[in-house]
Amino acid sequence: MQSVVICNVHSGSAATGSESLTSLAARAGCRFLPVKSNGEVRRASRDFAAQGGSRLIVAGGDGAISHAIQGIAPHFAALELGIIPLGTGNVFARSLGMVDFDIQAAFECALSGPVRSVDLIRTSNGHSAFFSNAASGGFGGEVTARVSPESKRRWGSFAYWMTPRGRFPDPKPYRVKLQLDDVTIDQAVFGLAIANGRYVGGGFEIAPYAKVDDGKLDVIVIPEL
Repeated sequence: MQSVVICNVHSGSAATGSESLTSLAARAGCRFLPVKSNGEVRRASRDFAAQGGSRLIVAGGDGAISHAIQGIAPHFAALELGIIPLGTGNVFARSLGMVDFDIQAAFECALSGPVRSVDLIRTSNGHSAFFSNAASGGFGGEVTARVSPESKRRWGSFAYWMTPRGRFPDPKPYRVKLQLDDVTIDQAVFGLAIANGRYVGGGFEIAPYAKVDDGKLDVIVIPEL
């Protein structure tokens, strides 16, 4: 088993793109596997890694990519990951420069494009997890958590901007203490982002100087005003 396309058909524009992907995968001679949730993406990715596959292609949004990464962990060196951005925000794809790719161009890149290394961040809070783009907390984290699938389908990436209008009229501050090498930050903040990529939410550029392959993280603190 060399490659497989796992597509979460409930992600963003994946429902309309799955037919094209089915045809593209058939012509390329690779398996197309439609699933209905990101949990299924994780399980299918884990199975593919266990069967010795070489390139896993994930079609969906940032959630699908995240679950695929959890599924193949920690066997990152043995498997290549291609992405076809069919989600709402597609923020990790934006950080990779895949902004104007149509579905065929994205498929060709994911299937046979050159391999590049990217950083992964491991978090520990009772159990280990990995992420590739960003982790956010405070106001931004609440917005992301509360954007409903219905809002995403209706507004697309604008859902991340529409949701706060009615639900967060007065964001509350949080007290945080950060130890970053030899720098300590102890203050009340509205938000915090630890970024490997440049974008969060529906495409908001939270870390304009972040690079996904420089071995570093950008830490953005939004203080209480």
